[in-house]
Amino acid sequence: SQARLDDVRIKTDFYDVAMDRMRQSFPAFEGLEKIQKIEGPFQIVIDQAIVGKEGVLVLSGKGHWSEGNLNIAEMPVPIKKIDVQLEMSESDIIFKKMSAQIDVGRVELQGRVDDYPSNLKLTGDLQLKGIPIQPFVQKQEVKVEGLVNGKFDFKGKELTTQPILNAFQASGM
Repeated sequence: SQARLDDVRIKTDFYDVAMDRMRQSFPAFEGLEKIQKIEGPFQIVIDQAIVGKEGVLVLSGKGHWSEGNLNIAEMPVPIKKIDVQLEMSESDIIFKKMSAQIDVGRVELQGRVDDYPSNLKLTGDLQLKGIPIQPFVQKQEVKVEGLVNGKFDFKGKELTTQPILNAFQASGM
């Protein structure tokens, strides 16, 4: 048996989300203890999802996080003005556009996560534009000034073996 969802829209504001409860409820969030604060409206549109005893069989959807803010425990400055546009399927997440402000600089990313229910193969392009070095080396005895700019291609695989989507199951008539 299976459960099917069509044309589902979910809207929330991360400001209302308690990270401690998210980590308890969803194993995929367990490694995110360093997130101290997360804000901004988030919307998911699920065009179609089919879930069975085997997990998520079909998934087609989009997500958008806008006007986001994120504080991470060991990061000296908050990440602001986060804008993420993504598309998702039962096996892949495509980051169509992802941008954020770090201090006075910008970070832009386009990429994808393939095979995310099991192996998390990550590929993409990352651009850093005018990010000040000084906040990240404040505790050093040497005074450092300047801006970081760069373009990086990245790849990674098997970042975790924790199956995310297969943890969901459904049964019905």
